[in-house]
Amino acid sequence: MQDTNLISNVPCPDKYVGYADLPNQIFRHCVMNGFDFNLLVVGESGLGKSTFINSVFATEVYVNAKYAEKIPPISSQTMEVRSSTITILEKGIPLRLTMIDTPGFGDCVNNSECGEKILKCIRDRNEEYLNWEASTPRAPMRDTRVHCVLYFVSPTGHRLRQIDIQMLMKLHDKANVIPVIARADSLASEDLKMFRQRILDDIRFNAIKIYDFPAAVLQNSDEIDSFKDLTKHIPFAIVSSNCSEEINNKIVRCRKYPWGVCEIENPMHSDFVLLKNLILRTCATYLVETTHNIMYETYRSKHLASSQFGSVVGGSSNPLEVVEMENARQQARLEEMRKEFEEKLSKHRRENEEKLM
Repeated sequence: MQDTNLISNVPCPDKYVGYADLPNQIFRHCVMNGFDFNLLVVGESGLGKSTFINSVFATEVYVNAKYAEKIPPISSQTMEVRSSTITILEKGIPLRLTMIDTPGFGDCVNNSECGEKILKCIRDRNEEYLNWEASTPRAPMRDTRVHCVLYFVSPTGHRLRQIDIQMLMKLHDKANVIPVIARADSLASEDLKMFRQRILDDIRFNAIKIYDFPAAVLQNSDEIDSFKDLTKHIPFAIVSSNCSEEINNKIVRCRKYPWGVCEIENPMHSDFVLLKNLILRTCATYLVETTHNIMYETYRSKHLASSQFGSVVGGSSNPLEVVEMENARQQARLEEMRKEFEEKLSKHRRENEEKLM
């Protein structure tokens, strides 16, 4: 291997060449194509999921959205997965936001199918992206994979319900899961603190993985003061509202009660601003990268491995069917070898008998 001679004192061009404009080219390309961010919200009805999303993006996302499919009423006692896409423009930057909602989750007598429908939604979106990768030539493609899952926990003050534990165990290796305590203003400060600790205990006991915000990014953030002791705020306790009131000559979103006002953007009242800044201003691209490099690659590897193995034995991609077919093939081969051995043995006996006669 030849030694590499490092050049020291690299000369600078005498005049402007143009390669210094590469970051600007990337910026213009990104602005022209826009950005995709897909958010899945999971939680039972009445926890303020729609209100939270409207508050985060400072617009009526759900009111203006038109769903592609007709959704049956929730009174039918079935959970549905529905999505809506809206393009938001801020300072010339277009964001195609896809909201995936789960109306009816946890509201049925039998909630066993809720998890499968949500997992199927994630699988279908991963498969759509995988098919696009395998196509030639590739057409322009929007990233429809789920980048973040906000799991809304009911403020019971006790522990995670069994349906919550089961759902989180199914989701934690399929997407970036961020647990959220909804309607946190219904709990007293001490009750909220104990409830938060019980949730973390349940998460650790069941080996549930939640999204780990990158520490290096938080340390380099312009809002580093807001991110100190971040672990104390997980799961995030939020309050959301579509109503605005004038407080101290300032219009703020809040929830008004006979005994006082709860401001959703006041860090003393809610983790709303902290969570919003983490998702959008600080870690949005990292959520997308984690989805692509870890969650999607895990799905892709398993899918391709099962497909290749299945194509060798009968063309099936079901692991159980593949094992059964392989066992049957081995049994048939052993039976064939046994018959062949018996035929040779009987032939050898006949030859010996003929010699004796």
